[in-house]
Amino acid sequence: MTMIYRDDRADHTPHLVPSGVVTADQAAEKSGYTPTYVRRLAARGTIKGARFGYQWMIDLESLMAYKARTEAEGSAKHARRYDDAETDA
Repeated sequence: MTMIYRDDRADHTPHLVPSGVVTADQAAEKSGYTPTYVRRLAARGTIKGARFGYQWMIDLESLMAYKARTEAEGSAKHARRYDDAETDA
């Protein structure tokens, strides 16, 4: 993973961030998901991400792969949930 120099924080403090890693807000903007949902996916381990203090940093490639998988499944991802519920009854 390549490190890039970024100076886009609100206080303009320079820091190093691996390329392909963005804040949850930036990831949400690029993916179309809400920042809360992106943070939840990272917290559950569904996508790659890490929390640094109050800020979640998200691996954008991991998020976009998750989005592609869920879009490819379409409504079938919901059918599994209902099929499992019927067999439990």
